[in-house]
Amino acid sequence: MSSRGRRNVLFYVNSWFGFGHYQRVATIVKALSRHHDAIEATVLIGGVPTTLFDKADRCRVIRLAGLICDGVLPGEILRPLDADLNLAEVYDMRKELIRSAVGDTRFDAVVTEYFPFARHAVKEEVMLMLGEVKKRNADCRIVASVRDAVHDLSPGARHWIENTINTWFDYVLVHSDPSLLSFDVSYGRVEPFADKLKYTGFVVREYIPRMSPAVDRSVVIVSTGGGRDGAGAIDAALDAIGNLAQIGYSPEVIIYPGPFFPQAKAQLIRGRLKHLPTHVAVAIGEAVGYRETLHRARVSVSMAGYNTCYELLAMGVPMVLWPRRRREQLLRADVLSSIGAARVAATVGSLENHLVGILNGLTSVPLNQTRYRFDGAVRTADFIAGLCGLSGAGETCL
Repeated sequence: MSSRGRRNVLFYVNSWFGFGHYQRVATIVKALSRHHDAIEATVLIGGVPTTLFDKADRCRVIRLAGLICDGVLPGEILRPLDADLNLAEVYDMRKELIRSAVGDTRFDAVVTEYFPFARHAVKEEVMLMLGEVKKRNADCRIVASVRDAVHDLSPGARHWIENTINTWFDYVLVHSDPSLLSFDVSYGRVEPFADKLKYTGFVVREYIPRMSPAVDRSVVIVSTGGGRDGAGAIDAALDAIGNLAQIGYSPEVIIYPGPFFPQAKAQLIRGRLKHLPTHVAVAIGEAVGYRETLHRARVSVSMAGYNTCYELLAMGVPMVLWPRRRREQLLRADVLSSIGAARVAATVGSLENHLVGILNGLTSVPLNQTRYRFDGAVRTADFIAGLCGLSGAGETCL
């Protein structure tokens, strides 16, 4: 442990396609800054650009040379964010910066987001980082941070993951509520590291309860998270809304395309809006107003990403989900459907039918799903503080 006074925690996170991993880590870092003023965080980020950490107190952000992935399918190839560099140069630059970042600080805890369950393309730099941290503090606690579900893994990948956890990691923090979705559902047998596995509850941004039922909630929200592959969801929603308008529905619609939504596709979407009936009010929303608009949302149409789904569940907003065709989102959508919180659409027709049911009041969810834990950020922050030896903090996980 570091000397009395400040404690130092290192976070390592890459988000190569969207910003979901960044948002989860940023929410935890901000909870640390609010509740544990003796902790200073260092965040190593190495994917798409982000400003999510800019307003966190006592947080030093170190930006590694960026890597980006053009798709979300297994085996997709990484490429440098800077087109003037090749991959070998980027990997070398990242390792050098990691050595420098770790070399001048004695860390009490390290948190790796999604590693070792994924991000194997950069495992050399992660293992370098962990080795350098341990050289400076043999008692440093190492924590793997992972969302509710993972993608399909080969037997060889599982063997490597489990060996890495049992060699290097003290804990695996799963950001889920096991009463809704336990980690073994996606991963399989967790016995090889069951003694290290703890659940934190869902990590969502500061919880904002919904307004009373008396408040008019007529807005249909269409959102796509980061937006890089969200055009299909928006197109399907607009098709369904256009069809509903023909039979007399006139909802107010706000579309949140996401910061990485391709500009060319955004122009096509704007062109489509001009052809909707005039009594349908459609606006393109700015991300800064998204959460406040949820208070007025009658229903949300979105993909099935972690942050979107559990924020909507926490606020009791009915969901129509158009999941990405990957196991993680399909599994999450299925679980949310099983408790009545969401309807899952695979065609424009089914999306339209689900919207009609919700807009007519035939489908609803309770205002707040209070049986689930949405305080995962604070619980994670308290757990990390306990690892750093701070009094009053400790094992607060589920």
